[in-house]
Amino acid sequence: GEMAPDQTREISFDLNIGRSAENGVYSVPISLNYENEAGASLQKQDSTGIVVGGEPNIELGVNNEEGIPAGIKGTVTLRLVNRGEGTANFVKINTQEADGYRILSGNSVYLGDMNPDDYQTAELEVYANETADSAQIPVEIT
Repeated sequence: GEMAPDQTREISFDLNIGRSAENGVYSVPISLNYENEAGASLQKQDSTGIVVGGEPNIELGVNNEEGIPAGIKGTVTLRLVNRGEGTANFVKINTQEADGYRILSGNSVYLGDMNPDDYQTAELEVYANETADSAQIPVEIT
């Protein structure tokens, strides 16, 4: 439509951001084509920034629900899934020893970055004490 000199109009539009887009600031080019009062075609180029961001949401589960018999060394497999919309950077699992078991493989496992919908596993070598009925392993995700 036509516009008078010094008149302004507001436009709006929807942007669809792909799930694979990384968090960050993206430059979006803007091109405006118009005619002036004399009928000459003109074009103006500019850009604007769009911030794309989401939060990670790490879920933790255990693959071997049956446990480790007392007096036996076994493997506990932890599974982590990033169900969020943002990347989790520098993901690390820290465990703490408690009564009933010893962690033989070390108390820390570094997994790295986890994009949305990424799946990672971490294996812990665990010795269940002979007197243990059951034990819970405290796990911290950083």
